[in-house]
Amino acid sequence: MSDEAPALRYRFPVFLSYRRNDYFDSFFQRVHFHLEGQITQHLGGEFNPCEVFRDVKYNGTGSESPFHFAQALAGSAVMVALIAPLYYGPESPWTVAEIDHMRWRSGSTKCATPLIFPILMTDGDLSLLPEDVRKILWTDLGSLADGNLKQNTRDDAELRSKIRGLAPRIAQAVKSAPAPDRTWSDRAEATLGPAWQHRDASSTSRQQELLRLGDRVP
Repeated sequence: MSDEAPALRYRFPVFLSYRRNDYFDSFFQRVHFHLEGQITQHLGGEFNPCEVFRDVKYNGTGSESPFHFAQALAGSAVMVALIAPLYYGPESPWTVAEIDHMRWRSGSTKCATPLIFPILMTDGDLSLLPEDVRKILWTDLGSLADGNLKQNTRDDAELRSKIRGLAPRIAQAVKSAPAPDRTWSDRAEATLGPAWQHRDASSTSRQQELLRLGDRVP
């Protein structure tokens, strides 16, 4: 009997990376819905279940932690990044850590196919984005990034059409992605840990500020 460990497999075909913003939550939901539907059509037979990782879908179990997200990031074949001006900068260390991990993986494995698919959400200063990310072929969804986006509307149908056009490239990249490595989880956790501490501190500060504002309401 062989003592070799079973071959490691990706858990998720796609990791959806974005900077949380309550206003755009309905847009995030629709992107995730259409993306997961299209990826399932292309890769449903290779992943069971075929899911696109989005943080809020998995944090309701009390398992939200740097380790939890590091496992999801390391266990995803490629990344779709929803880019806005604050995505890559000191205000968003967690999204910086996410995309930098995937950039490191792409470079360290010398992968010939892209592992990052940037989607433009809003116009603005994107000069802080690394040059290698800015050189990737982008998908522009800026005209559809609306916090009031609803299903079964004209804009939602256009969003579905744009994601349908992008899905074959993503599916091909998933199929061509380098074999997963067990050391990626440790590296992802080391990268996300400090960012997570900043995230918790920012969240606590924001809650305290909201409480202070609430105290001023007569």
